[in-house]
Amino acid sequence: MIRLIDNAIRDAVLPMQTNNIRIDSMTAGYIEQFRQFCKDDAAFERLSAILSGAVGATLFPALLASTISAQEPLTEQFAFNQWLVQVIDTLLPDVIYLYSPSEQRYIYANRAIERYGYTPTQITSGSVEMLQTHLHPAERDSVLALHRKQLELMNNGASDSETREPFFDVQCRLRCADGTYRWVQDRRYVMNRSEDGKVNVVLGYLHDIQSLKVAQEMLDYQTTLEKATASISRMFAKTAVADIDATVQETLKQIGEFTKADRCYIFLSPQPTLEAAFNKAVQSDIMRDAYDWAAPGIAPITIREISPSSLRWAFERLEELRSLQIARIDSMPDEAAPLRTALAAAGTKSLLVVPLHIEGRVIGLIGMSAVKEERVWTKEEVRMLRLVAETLVHAFERKFAEQALRESEARFRTIFDRAPISISILNPQGQLISCNDRLESFLGYSEEELRNRNFLEFVRPEDRDRSAELFYELLSGSVDSYTLELQYMHKDGTPMWTNVTASLVRDSAGKPVFVIRMLEDISDRKSALTNMQHYNTLVFEQKAALERQSDMLLQLNGEMMQKQRELEDLNRSKDKFFSIVSHDLRSPFSSLLGISKLLAEGANDLERSDIKELAEALNSQAVNVFDFMENLLKWAQAHTGRMKYEPTVLSLKEITVPIESLLRENAHAKGVTLIDTISDELSVYADENMIRSVVQNLVSNALKFTPAGGTVTLSAAQSVKKPRLVDISISDTGVGMSETDARKLFRIDVVHTTRGTEDETGSGLGLILCKELVEKNSGTIWVNSTEGTGTTFTFTLPLAKDI
Repeated sequence: MIRLIDNAIRDAVLPMQTNNIRIDSMTAGYIEQFRQFCKDDAAFERLSAILSGAVGATLFPALLASTISAQEPLTEQFAFNQWLVQVIDTLLPDVIYLYSPSEQRYIYANRAIERYGYTPTQITSGSVEMLQTHLHPAERDSVLALHRKQLELMNNGASDSETREPFFDVQCRLRCADGTYRWVQDRRYVMNRSEDGKVNVVLGYLHDIQSLKVAQEMLDYQTTLEKATASISRMFAKTAVADIDATVQETLKQIGEFTKADRCYIFLSPQPTLEAAFNKAVQSDIMRDAYDWAAPGIAPITIREISPSSLRWAFERLEELRSLQIARIDSMPDEAAPLRTALAAAGTKSLLVVPLHIEGRVIGLIGMSAVKEERVWTKEEVRMLRLVAETLVHAFERKFAEQALRESEARFRTIFDRAPISISILNPQGQLISCNDRLESFLGYSEEELRNRNFLEFVRPEDRDRSAELFYELLSGSVDSYTLELQYMHKDGTPMWTNVTASLVRDSAGKPVFVIRMLEDISDRKSALTNMQHYNTLVFEQKAALERQSDMLLQLNGEMMQKQRELEDLNRSKDKFFSIVSHDLRSPFSSLLGISKLLAEGANDLERSDIKELAEALNSQAVNVFDFMENLLKWAQAHTGRMKYEPTVLSLKEITVPIESLLRENAHAKGVTLIDTISDELSVYADENMIRSVVQNLVSNALKFTPAGGTVTLSAAQSVKKPRLVDISISDTGVGMSETDARKLFRIDVVHTTRGTEDETGSGLGLILCKELVEKNSGTIWVNSTEGTGTTFTFTLPLAKDI
């Protein structure tokens, strides 16, 4: 199917020589356009048949001079090729028409004319004369003149061989029925001539080029804007800083003229931030830096006339570096009502604004407005305005930099001239370039005498080497600055102590430019410092003497406090001793005296069994008194420092085994089981005699308060919380004690005794002795007891392997 269509098209576009009618390449182009109107295979079939039937035939045979009848309308003669007329009439997108120059009317137009708002009947009836009445006024006269000239040339030309090119080919604007204009390309060919050789029928084509023209105009406009942008950039590149304001004003004028805007303006905010710019305290200055331009006939209005509060909405969006493109002022949101009102009062109908920013910080805006009529801003105009904004920012940066430089120079000159210290500027060779008045009075030389002289000439000879060394280190970059105290020589020869501070200034390439030196007269300070040093020496010596006396007093005070503590301990020992003697020693001796008196008085009357019982009681009391006296003596020795502390590495078994053997008989007699679970491998670092006394006391106490059938257990293990210590515990299943009684243990100021399960007595001195002996061995002791369940005494000793 496709091959058939291609062959048909190829045959159809071949030049037709029949009756001097030729079809040029443009005709072939129109036939090619048939393709796009075919929607399915059936349409292709019909088109193929039409084109195949047209091969070798004349295009419009009814129009041949030999068959034309003056009485018969030309349109009736189209019946022979009605099929081709129908294709041309209904399928082609461009207008095809036949024009009779002699009658000056159109004798045929296809239905494509309807896209311009006309019907073919309107065209052929003579009610529409496209060339004379429906061309744009700007082109009508020139097009008509060209048509008359070209038609005259064709009438006077040879008719035996027509050219394939149109004799008339123009681009013009055709008025549509709705009053609008569209660009068309009008091409006309000689279709038929009369017997005298005059052009009788003209075949014409109207091709719609509106979109092409719009695109071309937009391209031309874009090119114009780009050229304008480039021109503005070149203009600023050649502009001196002093002329920037005038160039900015000229830029606004050019932007307005190129874009046909009614107003153009620039606003620079003097405040560093948006909040500062709209602070009420500075609103009077917010419009200080502004430029504006208005087209001829447009009332000038400056941005200064718009209140700062009205601009806030716009600036909040510009802070996001977005442009404001407002085609209709009425479309602005409610939060922009103040700005909308201000713009409407100024006659603004449309608005385009882009931000001026430096590294994201908005410093102002550039914008343009439409006043005469509403306007939709093109992306090319937005792009141009953004490019111009970048150029303006660079220009303003130059301006600001020069202003800052002038201000900096003014500040420097003020500081330089009014500084309370001497300031000099040296070249890299060390020669003086400039100085302030202070230096002249300081050295006693005038500036003329100082100029071009090396600074080392005024330095004391002994300080010149060090000063020169630092100066060249500064030039080489080893140091950024230096401070030095040295002596300068006054013109009259007087040396003056001076504090010198020097820093180097380099150019953009890092090359040294000059050195700034500041000289401060510190002669008075040095003199005062010398006096102060002498005074400080005296003060230091007196302070040292006072400190020595203070140390001696502190030492004496310490010794006195130590003596006081020892006396207090002795007093407490004495009080305890008398308390024990009065309380615990009297009672057993009373028992001894009572028992011995019974034995003495009743020796002859008592039974043997009674004597034995009294003897056993006497022995028990004697043992208790002996234990008490032994603990009392040991406690007195420990408390008064007469017990020697001689620690060694020893196995706990070396202590517990003898004690177990010693007390096993007592335990057996009372019916109490004594268990030793301490490992043979566990060793401690302690005084053997002291720890033996501690263990023996604790085991004896446990046996005393454990009833028959109970158990006393010795255990030891490495401490979990403090791995460098060993926890040694003596636990019993005895009577236990209350929490209140447990808190009274280990206190020398509290007398607390409890009788054992078999009415054994005690003084409480043993636990106090245990506490002091454990602490002498770098340990601690505590008790856990539950009344009616049992008691566990635990103390710690250093682990031998960690010593």
